[in-house]
Amino acid sequence: MRSGFPLAVPGLLLALSAAAGEPTYQGFLDQVTQSPDCRMQDGTDMTVYACASTGTWWYFTKPGNPAHPSVATRVVTQTGRGAYHTSEHGWWFAGSSAAAFQVFFQQVTAQDHQNAPPNSP
Repeated sequence: MRSGFPLAVPGLLLALSAAAGEPTYQGFLDQVTQSPDCRMQDGTDMTVYACASTGTWWYFTKPGNPAHPSVATRVVTQTGRGAYHTSEHGWWFAGSSAAAFQVFFQQVTAQDHQNAPPNSP
């Protein structure tokens, strides 16, 4: 696995890292799809899961996406007085390139900022 970003995401992600050892695309996908808390939205070249209890959005590339296999997350937490804090992380795995991953990650963050709650970054 190659990662452009650290594995420092609260909640579900830390549990996945500890339980699975070295993270994998399939390992992340299996854990998220088994969570009754996560809702799936299927897109053309990626699948998005929104997990309410952790405030995490998971983005999984699909075959045919130049960045596949890659995973990105965005965690939104409310800090107080209505303010929000976001953290974004991503991983790319064997078969995808760093350049393709960067394009994918930029698409994810742009999409997230369009859908962000009021007062979030």
